[in-house]
Amino acid sequence: MVSYRTRTAGIYRARYTGTSVRELDNAETGEKDVRWLWTFQEVADTTTAGEISKWTGTDPKSPNSNAHKMLAGVMGRKPQDGDDTDTQIGKLYDVVYGPNQAGNLTITSVVLVPESSQVTPLGIETASQPVQDAPQSPQSPGVAPAATEADGGPALDF
Repeated sequence: MVSYRTRTAGIYRARYTGTSVRELDNAETGEKDVRWLWTFQEVADTTTAGEISKWTGTDPKSPNSNAHKMLAGVMGRKPQDGDDTDTQIGKLYDVVYGPNQAGNLTITSVVLVPESSQVTPLGIETASQPVQDAPQSPQSPGVAPAATEADGGPALDF
């Protein structure tokens, strides 16, 4: 069944389902560009409409790249040699969906939910959609402020 809904800005509890390598046609050069597609499935919506994804380049070496920021968010720490995102498949994340610098709605950060909060004692997944409205900052409307260590760790903004 096909399902459609407009996703609003907010923080969504979601499971990481993986990253795939895709080739896209570059309209300017006529060549193929290789991109990574990072995909999460919303806990409260298991239909295709609950899928949240983000395209990035494939070089996570630059801390300013979206690939680096997604890798750090998925791993829950600064990337290290040998990191394998497949080890994170099935884990819960708070996926921040909001406007990027161009004003387009996209995944702006992902924060690994602590192991102790991955499931309740009865095995029931926690949180509903959205977990909360995206925070607003007077300096940057629509952009979530960075979390502090007191909030459970740094937020990785894109």
